[in-house]
Amino acid sequence: MRKNLHTFVLIAAISLLTTGCQLLLDKRNTGNSAVVVVPLHDWEELRQSHSLAVDNETEPVKIIPIEGSQEIQFSSQTNSQLAACSAFGIIEVEHAGTMDETIIILKNEAFRLNANTLVPMQSKQGDVNTTASQKTKIEARMMKCPLKLARGN
Repeated sequence: MRKNLHTFVLIAAISLLTTGCQLLLDKRNTGNSAVVVVPLHDWEELRQSHSLAVDNETEPVKIIPIEGSQEIQFSSQTNSQLAACSAFGIIEVEHAGTMDETIIILKNEAFRLNANTLVPMQSKQGDVNTTASQKTKIEARMMKCPLKLARGN
């Protein structure tokens, strides 16, 4: 009788402890992306907002250069140091579009920050097959160079 009581208590304890648990089987084979578990109500809201965003696609914004930003030059680190340029920051631009658009955005922002020379450090371009949504990322060092070098006697 005592053994049956212990077995019953053990089964009841295990049942009570495991009733609130859920088991998540992750069958993804890709990278280290995070798993997010959301309630069904929130998931439906997310799906509806995403489908509305896809339905209401707008035409892409035409990226135009700021007047004066086209004068910004790309240079190497060595040439910039020899020209007595001073570095004052690193700029990173990530854009879903073409490489030309990304360069225009990079030059516009560098011009806004008073740089006149950019030294490219890193450039990455996404999948070339999907031109509409390819991601392009450029990282460059912003430099301010003197307009003319002083010459000796």
